[in-house]
Amino acid sequence: EIQREPGMESVPIRVIQVPTTIHMSMPHHKAHPIFEHTAENVAFRRARGKFILNTNIDNILAPDTILFIARQQLDPTVVY
Repeated sequence: EIQREPGMESVPIRVIQVPTTIHMSMPHHKAHPIFEHTAENVAFRRARGKFILNTNIDNILAPDTILFIARQQLDPTVVY
């Protein structure tokens, strides 16, 4: 179950799970147990939002960055 912060219930979250059989059909699946970039590409293609924030587990966003995103004043003509 996904834990949400209070007030964030309206933010949609979608989880896309790739079946093991599909993963095992990929070339070199034994050498690359996690196809991170393939998964990111699937997520980008299926995204429904106006903006995409791509992060990894080792990314740390500064509080100012979080506040900037929260203000919802992103410019669609800019790559941040």
